[in-house]
This record gives sequence, structure tokens and C-alpha cells, in this order.
Amino acid sequence: MSSAQKRHLKYDESLPQRSYCHRRRLLCEYPLPSKPSNNADDAGTDTTAHAYDGNEAIKAKVLEILTQEGVPCPNTPWPSHRRPNALVLIDHFLTPTLTPWIGSALAQITMQAYALRLAMEAPYLLHTILAFFATHLSCLYPSEEKWSVAATMRYSLSLTQYLGRLIEQSLGPGDADAISTAAVLHTMLASIHESRRTKASPSESRFCSAWLLSFQGTQLLLERTELRAALEQGIWADTIAAQSVPEPMLTLQHPELSAINRANLEALRTLQSVIPLTAPQHQHTYAHPLQLLPTLLSLTNTTTCDAVSTFITFISHLPLAYNYLLEAGEPEALLILGFWSALLSRLDV
Repeated sequence: MSSAQKRHLKYDESLPQRSYCHRRRLLCEYPLPSKPSNNADDAGTDTTAHAYDGNEAIKAKVLEILTQEGVPCPNTPWPSHRRPNALVLIDHFLTPTLTPWIGSALAQITMQAYALRLAMEAPYLLHTILAFFATHLSCLYPSEEKWSVAATMRYSLSLTQYLGRLIEQSLGPGDADAISTAAVLHTMLASIHESRRTKASPSESRFCSAWLLSFQGTQLLLERTELRAALEQGIWADTIAAQSVPEPMLTLQHPELSAINRANLEALRTLQSVIPLTAPQHQHTYAHPLQLLPTLLSLTNTTTCDAVSTFITFISHLPLAYNYLLEAGEPEALLILGFWSALLSRLDV
């Protein structure tokens, strides 16, 4: 099998008992992700059985930080929220994966190489990492209640600490790498947990733009003058450089779109022609998102994980007026976001 084929294999995490690519029926040469041991529920269990060499000092420091902060409470009735269980989450964070959990291979490599060391000096980032990977495990193993409980509890704690750090006046260039790493993870956490809230109470739910605001807030944070220069010289330098060249804005007549699924192309053509007619009073607000959709449509023909960043950029640059229309339940605004979601789900990442 060529190296290109290996890079493009997508492991089907919904079938963790099989060691081949389910969609393409190809043998997978990569190891299955180790399912966290059920014995990790016991506080006395050795949760470092699958620890990686060279990370023992960091793991010891993780437990030290949690103990110093008194979180979680040592008497918590939830086994999956006890301190030793944090090491299961750290192992999950360090495990190499073929399909990036962050959406970008470059971003994931950066996080796995540097994030834990940054977290040793920034506890809010440590709690963010633990919350993200408790949430990731709850997605991989939805039938195991312990991970959904851990995800909810750790997310609440991490959000409190992260927001507390954001409003401190002392935030400066030295915090750039840590705060930006936490911001990226919290953007994804906001999206996942909002989706769960909606599914849990569909009859009571209305559209909530909290996760959209999280995307946009992250973009604003990374553009702050005092942080931007530090970021361009820090651990995210390569990622920022890779994203500095914007995707060319395409029109529906562009040759690249000729190979796209005809139904998707026709759906977008209808969207672009109908919305200006049904909502002329909001035409200015909808114009920019509609102009960007053909570019996103072209990316559904790619197999690169880094295309995800372009989809995130689309959300981060939506005008505030568009958010208000979403909150008000305007059908045109919901249609544009729905089309974005459908395209995102078709990315081969």
C-alpha cells in the first residue's frame, strides 16, 4: 500500500473491534486505539499501564496540580471523575491516531508535542485538555455512562477556569501559546456540548449561537496585536503560516466545481438564487456567506484534514447581524448554516 493511501485511510471509530478501514474494505496497518479499561473506575487501579515512555514526570505533575487545586473532590461519587482517571485521558491525548481528532494533522501534532508541557504552567489548559478528551471518549463509547459524566463535569470546570483567565488583565504575549491552544479546544467543546443539549431536549430547544460565538471569539483572540506576534514565533507558527494563504474564492461557474456531485451543485445554485428573493431586506448580511459557499463546496472533493480550517474560518467571519438572524430563527440564515453543516459532514477527513 502506498504512503498516500495510508494517509488517506479513514479508520471507522464506530467499529472499534475491527482493524480495517470499514468504508473502503482495506486492511489497516495501524493499531486500534486502546479502549480505556473499565478497571480505571477504581481509585486504586494502576491507570498508567499504557503510559508512554518519557511522560511519567508530566503525569506525576498532572496529579500534583489536581491535588493542589483540590479538584476534583477526592470524595466524588463518580469514579470516572476521580484524579487517577485523569491519566487515562492523558494517555488518550498522547495516542497517535490516523484520523486527527482536531481536524488538522498539523494542529494535532503540535498539540501532542507541546500542549501538556504548556499546561504544567497553565492549569486552565490542563483542565481544557482533560475535558476535551473525556468528551472525545464519550463520543467514541456513547454507551458507557462514565465518560459522558466525566465529559460534563470536566467541561464545566474547564470552562470556568478558561473564562476566568480570559478576563484577567495580565494576559500577555507569554500566554499566547497556551491560551490559543485552550481556545481551539473550547471552540470544539462548545459545538459538541451544544449539539448534545439540543438532542437532549429537542422540544424545548431553539437555535443557540453559543458555539458560533466561540468560533468567532477564538478568531478575535488570535488577532489581538499583543498575542499575534508571539503566536507567529511560537508553537503555532507552522499552522499560522499554512493558513496565511486564503482559499481562492470560487464562483459556481468555476471549472473545479464541474466534478462535484451534481445534486450538491444544484442545491447551492438554488440557494444562491432564492435567498436574495425571499429575504431582500437581509441581502447584504447573506451576501458574503453565500459567496463563500462555492469554495467550501470545492473542498468536499479533497481528502485533506486541513480543509477543516477553511470551514472554521467561514464561521469565524460571519457578520454579527447574521448571528442575530439565526437566533431569531430566520429560515434563510438556517438554510445557509445547514448547507455549511452538510458540506462539512462530507469532508473525507
